[in-house]
Amino acid sequence: MKVVAAVEALPNEQREVFLLRHVANLAFQEIAEITGTPENTVKSRMRYALERLQEALTDFEEYARALR
Repeated sequence: MKVVAAVEALPNEQREVFLLRHVANLAFQEIAEITGTPENTVKSRMRYALERLQEALTDFEEYARALR
C-alpha cells in the first residue's frame, strides 16, 4: 500500500512524531516529553513529515479530485 510505504520512507524522527501524533493521538507537548525533544523541534519534524507525505501521495490527491 502506497500510504504505508510513504510513512515507512520517512526519516525515523519524522515517522516517530507522525505516528505518535496521528496514531496515538498525543499532543505535541506529550511527544516532546516522550522523545526528550523540544516541542518546537517536534512541531518542525511533523511539518517536514507532512510535506514529505504530501509529495509522496500527490497521485491520490489527483485521483480524489477526479472523483468529485
